[in-house]
Amino acid sequence: MVQYTTILTSLGLTILTTLVIKIYRALTTRCQGLPSIPFVATVYDAYRGVSEIRFHNTRLRPVLEAHGAVNLWNSGQWTVLVTRPEYVVRILRNERMVAKGGFYRKVPGSRLAGLFGENLIDSHGEVWKQFTTIMKPGIQRAHKISTLQAACNKLVATVQREQQKAAAATTTATTSKNPEGIVINDLIERWAIDVFGEMFFDVQFAALDDVQRPVRAQSALNAILWSLGNHLTGAFPLLERIGAPLCPARPHCFAMIRELEEALIEITDALPDPSDKNQADKLIYRMRGARDSGQMSDFHYRSNLKMLFFAGHENVKFAFIAALWELSQSSRIQDKLYHELVAATTRHQGDHADDASDDDLKHLPYLTAVVSETLRLYPPVSQLINRKTLAPVPLGDNITIPEGTWVGWTAYGVHTDQTTWGPDAHVFRPERWGDDVQAIHKAISQHQVRGSYIPFNAWTRSCVGSEFALLQLRITLAGIVRKFKITSAPGYTFSIAKNGSLEPYNCRLIFTDRT
Repeated sequence: MVQYTTILTSLGLTILTTLVIKIYRALTTRCQGLPSIPFVATVYDAYRGVSEIRFHNTRLRPVLEAHGAVNLWNSGQWTVLVTRPEYVVRILRNERMVAKGGFYRKVPGSRLAGLFGENLIDSHGEVWKQFTTIMKPGIQRAHKISTLQAACNKLVATVQREQQKAAAATTTATTSKNPEGIVINDLIERWAIDVFGEMFFDVQFAALDDVQRPVRAQSALNAILWSLGNHLTGAFPLLERIGAPLCPARPHCFAMIRELEEALIEITDALPDPSDKNQADKLIYRMRGARDSGQMSDFHYRSNLKMLFFAGHENVKFAFIAALWELSQSSRIQDKLYHELVAATTRHQGDHADDASDDDLKHLPYLTAVVSETLRLYPPVSQLINRKTLAPVPLGDNITIPEGTWVGWTAYGVHTDQTTWGPDAHVFRPERWGDDVQAIHKAISQHQVRGSYIPFNAWTRSCVGSEFALLQLRITLAGIVRKFKITSAPGYTFSIAKNGSLEPYNCRLIFTDRT
């Protein structure tokens, strides 16, 4: 009995010692030659629930603008975050040495790992090549512009109807003829879901048909995102794994992840095999065929379904809300864009006099500048630490990132660095891109090559859906601006600095018919 107790005591001490050593190494192993954000500061801000953007502006920005890179405690370990363009280039272009990993590799067992699994965006090597072969043709296939225009027209009609209802309610309640505006976040999300569903999953979510009706996949995803709000468990994933006392939202989150999976599986598996050859090349049929033939495992199929649904509508929703908010803040910018669009519509010849073709829109300089400036100041993915060094990586200035270090970039930091963008880097100013469409595209290309403009990542791992997202933004922004004068509702205010967020949450705007 004594011997048994001694063995258990020895085993317990061994486990405890191993754990202490691992914690010590995690706390002390960092890239030499770079400054570090104090561990205590990170934990303190995580405990207070400080947002990513506010943390960047208060803690990260002074250090990053001076040094271009920093050691940052993230997901239970020291990581390296970069913003200096030449550092960004070294990280993003060096795919063989700095491999994508994602939450599935970085924080296995976490809620985010459960949500995204291993997918096209964060996979590496042969798995990524296999995903790309299967999915890229379905994402980048020629899309019907008429479908996007129809979705835009439905959004315009919905906004008009909701604004009329708000105006009527305001008049009845206060005998005032000044409408209070409408909250646009859910409407824009529903529009984005409808577009994504039809274009890529061949599914009619019909989210805009009844804005009071919950969409099963949308409800599940929103429940998941709300359950991820604990910044402290993000800093220390081990706390999440310990259990309910420290992370009470974890069981519900995983239940909602299963609900999201089943909602997407149910609606896509019910699709009949397409008889039209062109339809067969849609993304969902390529993925489903790969799963059924064994080219893609069920785990990878479900991972990509969830990732695509999230990224395919969430990012463009975010950018579109930001664009509408900024237009509401400047009648000068809005009117300049409106007059450009009206001129393009006048030149357009066809059955739909209110529509300009995408070819027309693509060559409008101010529309291009407004979209580019939106993506600069409001990058859909503000910060991402999802790459791991496979060998020591020279960063520059006698700094080498050790093997096995997780590395990331902050697009918000890159895009608002005054060294690159000048003293008005935080100001929404489309004119900074130029007044000629060729010059604007050249400026965009140059910034991308330099690593100073990365709203869609860059180089071999740039977003395969970026062209479609830009197409969707151009067509719908043109439709909204041609129809409405947009102003912010009385009492609603938003600023990145004050709110600590890039998304105007519960964004309340007034849409006044221009006709």
